[in-house]
Amino acid sequence: MYDVGVVNKITILISGELKINISALTIEAKEAVFMGNIRLYVHDKRRNG
Repeated sequence: MYDVGVVNKITILISGELKINISALTIEAKEAVFMGNIRLYVHDKRRNG
């Protein structure tokens, strides 16, 4: 059996918990197999000092 909320869980993890912006998300599903690409936008997190 597949997880109905898999896309929601992925976006919550990336955007919500990791604070990384998703600029594109493509997902295909065939039966219980998911394939996709996620394009991320990450700000420079380097700190001075």
